[in-house]
Amino acid sequence: MENQIMKVTKRIKLILLFLFIGIGALALFKYFPSKSIDNCKNPTKLEDYTDGKERLVICKDSVKYGSTVVTTKDKTPGVFEYVFDEDDTWEPTHEVVVYKIDNKDYVAIFPVINPQSWYMRSGYIFQKQGEEFKLIFNKTFKDLSGRWTGVRFDENGSLFESSAIAVNQDFGEMGFLGQRISWRDYYTWDPSKNTYVLANNEMSFRLDEMRKYYDETDLEACGNESPSLKGERISELFEIRKNFDHFCDDSSPHPYISNKQAEMFLKAKKALDEIGQGKNYSFNEIKNIDLE
Repeated sequence: MENQIMKVTKRIKLILLFLFIGIGALALFKYFPSKSIDNCKNPTKLEDYTDGKERLVICKDSVKYGSTVVTTKDKTPGVFEYVFDEDDTWEPTHEVVVYKIDNKDYVAIFPVINPQSWYMRSGYIFQKQGEEFKLIFNKTFKDLSGRWTGVRFDENGSLFESSAIAVNQDFGEMGFLGQRISWRDYYTWDPSKNTYVLANNEMSFRLDEMRKYYDETDLEACGNESPSLKGERISELFEIRKNFDHFCDDSSPHPYISNKQAEMFLKAKKALDEIGQGKNYSFNEIKNIDLE
């Protein structure tokens, strides 16, 4: 009787062992599906607004959608690496959106670098033409300027909207509160040009929040730096203080708003006003705006 109990106990232990191994293998497959013999992996995040029949994978030197190559490292090196400096190259993570416009397939790849103290999200959009994908729009890491930058589809509540892309950048820091002179460019889908084109003038209503930020900063920034200047606008002080490195007040401690920062801020503020009147400035054009 004792022997039979021992035999049953051993069998139960063996069954439990094999069951544990099987569950472990399934867990590994579920949570670590990215590793494969051809060195491919799933993107960090994938949104698929098609029928979802094809799998998209990021490989060492290529991106594949089903059996079709979307791009390669030779064609778009920025999808696969970020050159921090001549001695340091980083591998980005990838967020991907697969969608359709007029029954054509599109793959949008957003490589991300996120070392916590700053953030970059570049963007590449490919359209399937015949049996291959062609690059129709891109903003590389080198194209972006600022500390918290990103290319993404314009948000419309919880609904995905493929017709507009927002590119967030900034012109640098301004003042001791660590504020950034932020900016956002909008690009909308133009079927006649088969790409996304700059459309800040058409999307001016989406810039109202940024206008509010600029108006509040114009009114409050110098007062936050020096209480005696409460209520004094940067735009009103500029004519008399534009040649002073300490823009708001000569006695302002470091870091302070400099005259160069105030000038860049006012150029961006003027651009916002003129976009509201129909102009179509891009981020790169704002630096050349005349304040006179």
